[in-house]
Amino acid sequence: MSVNLFKGTFEKNFYLWDISGFENFEKVIIPYKYSSKVTNGRGEISRMGITFFNRNYIDFLPEFIVYVKDKKKSLQNFSKAVQAMNANKLDKAIEFFNETHEYDNTNTDALYNVASIAMAQNKTDVACTALKRLKDLEQTEGTKLYNEKCSGK
Repeated sequence: MSVNLFKGTFEKNFYLWDISGFENFEKVIIPYKYSSKVTNGRGEISRMGITFFNRNYIDFLPEFIVYVKDKKKSLQNFSKAVQAMNANKLDKAIEFFNETHEYDNTNTDALYNVASIAMAQNKTDVACTALKRLKDLEQTEGTKLYNEKCSGK
C-alpha cells in the first residue's frame, strides 16, 4: 500500500518538478525511506528508491541503492580523512574516507579520494575496490575509471 501511495504521488506531481540540467543523465535516482509496522507489533524500516528515466517512466528499484546511516559521522570522518591526508598519513586517510562512505554512500567524493590516493601509492587492489563501489552506484566517471584501471583484475 505504501508503494502505491508514493507511486501515485510522484505520478501526479512529477510534471511540477524542475529537472533542468539532468537531460543528459541516463538515470536520476531519488531515494526515500518509510517506516511501517507489522501486525505482530514489531517495527520495521523499509527502504526503497525510485529511478526516473524520463517524464513518462517510473521504475521502482528492487533494492535500496542509496543510504545514509549517519550523516554527521560521515562528515566527521571526511574531515579526519582530509586532516590525515594533509599530515601525509595516507593509509589513515583511506581508512577515514572509506568510513565516510560507509556512513553515507551518497558521499562519492570519499571513494574518488580513496581511488586517487591508492593509485598514487600503487595500491591497485584498494583503488579498484573503491572504483568497483562507484561502478555499483552507477557513477559514470567511476565506471569509466574502473573499466580503464581494473578490468581483468
